[in-house]
Amino acid sequence: MKKIWGNNNLSSRRRDTLNIIYSADDFYEVLERERARADRSNQCFSLVVFNVGLPGTNGDNARRVVSILASRVRVSDEIGWFDKRCIGVILPDTSAEGAWKLADEVCQEINGTTQTSFCSVYTYPSEGLPVDANQMKFIFNRG
Repeated sequence: MKKIWGNNNLSSRRRDTLNIIYSADDFYEVLERERARADRSNQCFSLVVFNVGLPGTNGDNARRVVSILASRVRVSDEIGWFDKRCIGVILPDTSAEGAWKLADEVCQEINGTTQTSFCSVYTYPSEGLPVDANQMKFIFNRG
């Protein structure tokens, strides 16, 4: 589990050493693919982003979030590094209400409360999610 913080040198479509979550670069490819699918099918999807702390810390928050998400997500959902501090989960065909339900459950398990101060929910095609991955990288300082 030492490499839970991800490896941005992974080849396209490969997951990190946990074999559970995508690297940040690969996660953005999945996010772009889901945006295109949502556009084609006129469906929505949501993205929940959990702030798990700074790289170089012991990684306990990241491990807990990934473990909880892995036990709760559907086969169609995708988990990956959103950036150096955040883990995201893409929820196809899920409204903001459904995404907040997952966020509340994760927060409840981690904090014993539904305080969601360490997460954000975005729903596409509305509620502020940028139009494409390049815009997302710019807005979230990855560009």
